[in-house]
Amino acid sequence: LNPHHLDSLISLGGYYQDFGLYNAAESYWQTLVEAFSGHALAHYYHGKNLFYLLRDDSAVDELQEVLELGGIRRFPATLYFLGMIAHRNARNQDAVDYLAEFLRRSYQTRQLTLTVAEAHLTLAEAYRRQGDEERAGEQQQQGEALMERLLIDSPRNAGADS
Repeated sequence: LNPHHLDSLISLGGYYQDFGLYNAAESYWQTLVEAFSGHALAHYYHGKNLFYLLRDDSAVDELQEVLELGGIRRFPATLYFLGMIAHRNARNQDAVDYLAEFLRRSYQTRQLTLTVAEAHLTLAEAYRRQGDEERAGEQQQQGEALMERLLIDSPRNAGADS
């Protein structure tokens, strides 16, 4: 196994990450960034893992690198992770900015997932922290409606009425 083979590093890091073994995945993502530092995907995967490890400062550095390398189009969830980190650290305006942009892009590309619903709900909390109950209520309603629609339309529920 070539320790700097792109597909191998992504496969192994992803395997551990998928099972929530973020510490085990970390060495693969670190190696990926070292070997492919000029590629947004390396920074995205590493930043995402650091997010789950609660290493927020390092995660922000990696995710900002995704933006600097022009990877936002390929990795729009970068904005989601930056927004969630900002929210977790009570940087409300940053949370609002990142999450609103993530939502704008998600609706533009019609990539509506439970992550988008969660972004709405987190954005609602950020607006509440800012004292903007009107916007908070709108985001709360949109998030709950999207979540309900996605759960009702999920493949497990297909045919439930038949």
